Amino acid sequence: MKYNKFYIGLSKDGIASNFIFFRPKKKFVYLYSRCADPEKRKEELDNTELDWIYSSKNHAYRIRIDKSDDYRKNKELIEILIKDAMELRNIEY
Repeated sequence: MKYNKFYIGLSKDGIASNFIFFRPKKKFVYLYSRCADPEKRKEELDNTELDWIYSSKNHAYRIRIDKSDDYRKNKELIEILIKDAMELRNIEY
C-alpha cells in the first residue's frame, strides 16, 4: 500500500498500480475500483444497500463503505470488483 495525502493506492516495487484505491474519511471510506465495462456490475451494485456511483473522472466505481457491516454483507461483490480491476491491468490473483 502506498499512502498519499488524499488517498491510499497500491504499488509494487515502488511503482504505482492504482487499479483500485481508497479515500478514507472520518466516518467512512471510498473504494474506487476500475473496470473495462462500467455497465457490467451496475445491476449487482443496484441490488445492494451500498452508496455508489460511476466516476467518469477516475473511470471507476466509487463505493462508499460506512461500516464493517457494509463490507461483510457485500464482501463477495467487492472482491469481484477488485478481481475485475486486476484483470483489466493483467494482474494475476
